[in-house]
Amino acid sequence: MIGRIDGVEAGVQPVGPGRTTITAAGGVAGLILGLGVVFLFADPVPVMEASVSEAKLQVATTVAANVNVAKTPTEPLDYSAG
Repeated sequence: MIGRIDGVEAGVQPVGPGRTTITAAGGVAGLILGLGVVFLFADPVPVMEASVSEAKLQVATTVAANVNVAKTPTEPLDYSAG
C-alpha cells in the first residue's frame, strides 16, 4: 500500500551554498594545503651561529671594504684666491 502523498514543490532559494561560498572555501582549503605541503617537505635553512669576535671582524672588514679612499690628485691644488 504505497501511494503518493503530495506533489513536488520547488523552493525559491537554493538549498546548498552559493558560488561565492564555494570559491572562498576552495581558496582557503588550497592555501592551507599548500602551506602544509611546504612545512612538511621543505628543508629548514641551517642557521650558523658566529661568535661575537667573528661577527665584529666581519662587520669591520665589510665597513673597511665600503669606505671610499680619496685618491691623490695628479696636479697640486691651488688654494690662492685669485
